[in-house]
This record gives sequence, C-alpha cells and structure tokens, in this order.
Amino acid sequence: MPPNVNSYGTVAVALVLREPPVIHMNLHPIFVHFPIALLTIYTLLETASIIKRVRERAYIFYVKATFLLGGVFGAVPAYLTGDAQEGSAPVHTEFYRAMTVHSRWALATVLFFGALAAIHAAAWLCREWTGMPERLRKVLDLHRYATETALTPVLALFGLCIVTVTGALGGALAYGSDIDPTVSFIYKLLVK
Repeated sequence: MPPNVNSYGTVAVALVLREPPVIHMNLHPIFVHFPIALLTIYTLLETASIIKRVRERAYIFYVKATFLLGGVFGAVPAYLTGDAQEGSAPVHTEFYRAMTVHSRWALATVLFFGALAAIHAAAWLCREWTGMPERLRKVLDLHRYATETALTPVLALFGLCIVTVTGALGGALAYGSDIDPTVSFIYKLLVK
C-alpha cells in the first residue's frame, strides 16, 4: 500500500489535519512607509499653520486631523508587523540590539502621535457635536492647550524627530548603518 493511504484506500487523516504551512514573510516594509508619509504631511501642515492665512481657513484643521489620525491608524499595524520580526534575530548580537532600539523608538512614535491624535479627535468632537453634555465639553476643551497654541507646531516637529530617528534605525537594519551620514550618526549614538 502506498504511504499516507490507510486500509480503506483514502488519504490519511493526518494529511488533512496537519497545520497549514507558515509563510514567513516580512510585512513590515509594506505597512511602515504610508504612516511615515501621513505623519510627515501632518507635520508640514501643522508647521504651515503658523501662517495666519493658512490657520484661518476653516478646513485646515480637518485636513491636519485626517492626516494625523490616518498616520496613527497606519502606524499601529506597522509597529505590530515590525514587533513580530523582532524575534527573528539572534539574541545578544548588534543586529538584535539595533532591532530592540528601533522597536522602542517605534513605540514612542505610536504613543506620541497617538496622544496627539486623541487630542485632535477631542477637538473634532468639540467642533462637531453641538449637543455635547457640558461636563464632557469642559473636559474635552482642554485640547485647546495642544491644538490652538504656538505649542502645536513644536509638538508636531518633535514627533517628526521621533519618526526620523525611528526611520534611520529601520534604514540601518534594512540597508546597513553606513547607508547615509545621518543614519550612521544615529546608529552610532543609540546602538553602538
């Protein structure tokens, strides 16, 4: 009798019930670049809002908030797919250390822009929900300290610095630490 065929002449149950093949595919590069672009555009728009003519346009807040929220929603799967790759590197190597440092900076990026996105979502609610209970409105109106002051572009630029460090470390992981002078500097500063 041929292998994998039982006495009834049918394919062995083990072939049918075995685990599906695991595809070891690094999805991180697919997810990571889009949120970087969205968060960069958000930062540019936030910085352009320093100009009174730009700031006074009614739609600019919604455009900025949309780029920010889209960037954060895209950053979560980017972080998770990158975090899934962290176990693939041999422990106690420089590559593993670089991957760990990159992962920490990526988490800082998600948390920082996530907080900014939550603040912008509160601002959006305050603008659009006319029947909002007064107590909730008082709490959510605290968004003004981060969305309607000179601090806002500074926060956005600080976030872009975090993205830049995270991206430089990711570039070092993908292409080597000597790919670019900025990447080399950040890599030597944080990893070596």
